[in-house]
Amino acid sequence: MKVSYATPAATPSYTVLGDESDRSALFELFAPAFVPLNQVEPLAGGSNTFKAARGNIGVTVQLVVSIPYSTRALALAAVYTVKTAFAAKQHLKIEQDATIHYYPNALLTGYQPVPKGVTVLHQISFTTDDLTTSAPTT
Repeated sequence: MKVSYATPAATPSYTVLGDESDRSALFELFAPAFVPLNQVEPLAGGSNTFKAARGNIGVTVQLVVSIPYSTRALALAAVYTVKTAFAAKQHLKIEQDATIHYYPNALLTGYQPVPKGVTVLHQISFTTDDLTTSAPTT
């Protein structure tokens, strides 16, 4: 698996967060979740509720990626780099062999780095509105 991110732009340029194929990272967790945004309202004077599927689906993505660095200083610097990179919305690109998925305009909802010597476990959570197989253009 390979995970990259890019700042939204007309032609986004992706930066690799981690790539298992070249052993620069190990993805210990990749957990997308899809939650339909439904409307449930009480009806005036009735015992039943109004229920409607609004067609929107909220998307969350949790990643735990373990990345080894050559020194402890670089490991600590990586914490700042990852935190800063995700301070704004990013397009996420997830690749596995020929399959590519995009999570456009992903917003960081949680980041918990766990330094272990020269390795850092980056525990990252995002929320977004979409999952697509087409590259976002803005």
